[in-house]
Amino acid sequence: MKHKLCLYEELFAIRKEIVKLKRKENEVRMRLLNSLVDFHVGLTERQREVVNILAKEPSLLNKQIADKLHVTERTIKFHMHNIFRLYGASDRQEFLYVIGVYAKKESV
Repeated sequence: MKHKLCLYEELFAIRKEIVKLKRKENEVRMRLLNSLVDFHVGLTERQREVVNILAKEPSLLNKQIADKLHVTERTIKFHMHNIFRLYGASDRQEFLYVIGVYAKKESV
């Protein structure tokens, strides 16, 4: 019986740590989002439009974004490259994660 009690206490301690980590993750996420607001200031008007479109419709292809903005696909690729650089992302998926479009899956 003592062995079971010890396991329950250990499980409780682990769950308590998970709650602490989730709180810390939320704090870090909020700080990151606040810093991204500053980055948004550095974007051109057209880059802001691209970011807004991606945030609303993340599955759009570059060609579809280009059609919405009445520019070429190459222009969108140029904007995307500069946006990724400003946000510190290496590709679209990472960028969407950074701006919070794709939430990280909870493992617990």
